[in-house]
Amino acid sequence: RSKVKAMAEVSGNMSNIDIPVLVDYIYEQLLANGAFYHMPYNLRPVPHRLIYAGNIAIVRGLLPEEDIQFSGIAPFIVMTDVRETNVAEAFCLPEVTPELMLQQVWKCLAPCGMPAASEYLNVNRRAGSPYYTNKRHTNADITLARESQGINQYVYYLIKGDEAKRLNDDLTDVHVQDYCRLAIMNAHKQQLITATIGKQLVRIQIDYLLPAPELRFLRYISWPETLLEYDLPWCFSVRPQLWRTLKERFEFLKYIVEEKNE
Repeated sequence: RSKVKAMAEVSGNMSNIDIPVLVDYIYEQLLANGAFYHMPYNLRPVPHRLIYAGNIAIVRGLLPEEDIQFSGIAPFIVMTDVRETNVAEAFCLPEVTPELMLQQVWKCLAPCGMPAASEYLNVNRRAGSPYYTNKRHTNADITLARESQGINQYVYYLIKGDEAKRLNDDLTDVHVQDYCRLAIMNAHKQQLITATIGKQLVRIQIDYLLPAPELRFLRYISWPETLLEYDLPWCFSVRPQLWRTLKERFEFLKYIVEEKNE
């Protein structure tokens, strides 16, 4: 906490930052991205592993002799050769496209009754407007609907014509609805990510919310625009060495990626 406090003091925004909350947030990102093992009252380092991404490797289980650099809170080393990327497997990111996932999920689910009171995916969404609306977009071949089950808890449905299928709880737990949402949006209009490339940092602007697993990974390897906005999902800065891997992942998800030089 003392290091985070010092960083906040340098930023000049100390009075507006809740240091314990920020420290907990950093801890959660490290834990969620496999930086250590956690059991009640017990933290343990993970075994040493290099997660290859082109000519760099993200490091788990640091060794004293390694020449470590950081992007966000993710340690990495520069390699002398290019290795096959294994980021998706290491960080539990799906290895099928959102479009294929949507097709597979629709095939495996059983029909159910049409949800009575639902919100529907807003395929005409513009920046700042809601992701869901009470009006179903009739021109979409397939859409995503949700019913509220309490604060920030929803049951999700896929609807095609007059047929509805409910996403099982286990599918919701692994955020399948996020990939279905993105696939449906991209079928209507591909979503945009803009990257401003500088010598020290690549600044990333995301116009449409990433699926939760990708957002979790991005928060690990990047810095927020400011400490006051560390938990916002729109603007990030990464080291240029990691940009190629991120760009490939965004394009795999069928985002349009626009690059410009600083």
